[in-house]
Amino acid sequence: STKEAILYNGSECPSLGPTSNGLDVMISLDCVEVPELGLAFFQAVPEKFVRSLWKSDGTTEGTEEVARIPGSGVGYGHPRELTACNGLLFFIVSSGQYGEEVFVTDGTTAGTDVLMDIYPGTTGSNPAHLLCCNDILYFWATDDTSERNLWRTDGTPEGTWITGGRSIIACTESFLILRTMTPEDGKQLWRADADGSNPTVIKQFEPFEDINPSRDVCGVVELDGVVYLQLDDGIHGKELWRTDGTTEGTWMVADINPGVAGSYPANMTAVKDAVFFHADDGVHGRELWVLRHSPFRFVLHPIGKKQEVGRAVTLRVEVENAIGEVVYEWYHDDVAIAGVAGPELFFSALHEDDAGWYYCHATDDVGTIVSNSVYLEVLPEGALPVAAPLSCGAVAIIIALAFVAFAKHKPLPQKE
Repeated sequence: STKEAILYNGSECPSLGPTSNGLDVMISLDCVEVPELGLAFFQAVPEKFVRSLWKSDGTTEGTEEVARIPGSGVGYGHPRELTACNGLLFFIVSSGQYGEEVFVTDGTTAGTDVLMDIYPGTTGSNPAHLLCCNDILYFWATDDTSERNLWRTDGTPEGTWITGGRSIIACTESFLILRTMTPEDGKQLWRADADGSNPTVIKQFEPFEDINPSRDVCGVVELDGVVYLQLDDGIHGKELWRTDGTTEGTWMVADINPGVAGSYPANMTAVKDAVFFHADDGVHGRELWVLRHSPFRFVLHPIGKKQEVGRAVTLRVEVENAIGEVVYEWYHDDVAIAGVAGPELFFSALHEDDAGWYYCHATDDVGTIVSNSVYLEVLPEGALPVAAPLSCGAVAIIIALAFVAFAKHKPLPQKE
């Protein structure tokens, strides 16, 4: 009978229509696309007790089995951690000949084989955590010395070797972020070049017991060369950190759940110029949070700090990098000014009681920030000397500040 192949995570893979290959059972999992090959790969169950590697070009005719890897018994190994890298597909499978090792395929049966027998014999190297970075695949494996290390490969045995005992946390086009943790040295963050060379420590933490160090890689996201990640420094628990690959550019973004408990930020996703993630502040439970990545620039332009009674004056703010529609709210001596909802506050004729501090709130889809404050001094008429007219109209004192809006649920205002 004909069954329909259903792809998991099919948004990145071609959609398969009904297949007419006579299979009674076909369950597709872990769909991964290799754009260079024009193929989507997945594991399927073509018959009872058999799970094998399949491929599809999105057509019925182009959907077929790639390989069945004989297991240690009468069955077959189950391909897992399917990962596209450098125009090839890598996966982990346990075979009767090699044990559990990394395999690689070019989409053909003849081009499917073990990458390297890292732990010779049938024991297997127990590989895990496949990660593609700049066309290099990184993974953890144990060789016959029983040492577990980070390995790298370009898809060939000659291009496969140990890079060291550092865990890869994140990958950008220009650098890698790695981590080591030992009882002697404590936790260290490292920065390496895109190919894994020239590793350098960028952050050193004092030794402490990290009960779950693998969570450091939970939901890492990169945005415009800045990596956001969950990290435990031994003082604040697991909180949101950021790094640009330098010591100066590495710090904790916020102590969301104050104390050692940590907020465990995870499931980080970059949308436009913001990072969304889940976190627990210890009060509201696990909720959705958002961090503005790009500065929301907010400039207040007063037309001179000193003005005379009766003069027409306009205070104006400029907002850059806002996300969505901006709503403005003006304040005079910390009191909201009614009836003003735009980026300009206009005085047709100044009065003495108009003197004081002015600032503005601006709220976009991510959060609320507060502009710099300026003091407007109103003097009696004729108190100021007559100035020569300027070609640009008026003198503007420009004070520029960059703010980071950080909000949970609804915008939370911050004032510098």
